[in-house]
Amino acid sequence: RDDVAGFSIGSLGAGETPGGVRAGLLAAAIAPLPAGKPRHITGLGAPLEIIMCVEAGVDLMDASFCHVCTQQGYALNFPLEPPQKGGAGLNVGGDEDSAPGGKRKRAESGAGAGAGAEEENASRDDEGALRTEKEEEQEAEQRLVAGGDAFKINLWALSYRRDPRPLLPGCDCFTCSNHSRAYIHHLLQCHEMTAAVLLDIHNIHFYCNFFAEVRSAVGAGKFGEFAAFHRNRAAVGGA
Repeated sequence: RDDVAGFSIGSLGAGETPGGVRAGLLAAAIAPLPAGKPRHITGLGAPLEIIMCVEAGVDLMDASFCHVCTQQGYALNFPLEPPQKGGAGLNVGGDEDSAPGGKRKRAESGAGAGAGAEEENASRDDEGALRTEKEEEQEAEQRLVAGGDAFKINLWALSYRRDPRPLLPGCDCFTCSNHSRAYIHHLLQCHEMTAAVLLDIHNIHFYCNFFAEVRSAVGAGKFGEFAAFHRNRAAVGGA
């Protein structure tokens, strides 16, 4: 229609089965809409839901996801983009520095060191792959123990009561620049409203950055790679 500025899609995120059923409903709602008008959606706001909406052709999302996370004591914490070739991507939020077994032992020096180094080099690829798998499993298990998932950490969890790190290493929001996970955990345990204020600051700041990466991936023609990266992380529990 030429007499409307755009179209709003509602009633999703209200109990329908996630995944294929939800995607099918969204596709059916969008199919009759003209391509030249913006599409707006309410009710869907989690990272994988945002990715699904973008793939379906939605232009604007309106949801309370960030604040719902805040109300439940969660802080958004996940890599914003896939790792770049030859180095890591914008992987703020990874807790790799705390993962056990993260560093490879050096080859011992002395007699026979040359043969030992040669043998280690021969099996380096296999060993590295095996250790990476173990590290990923350990990180996924830690997230389960802490009550988080591939996209957020639960600051109510006792595992953060002495954690001196910011909510998201590398994040430049006010909360991460000035406060630790342990402090936010303490505020939650005391039912202090400042916890919600600080979590909201971080979650909204971080999600704005996530949407900036979504736009960048679309503009660069790499949204398929971007979507696959986040879906793969979710499938293995964030490892």
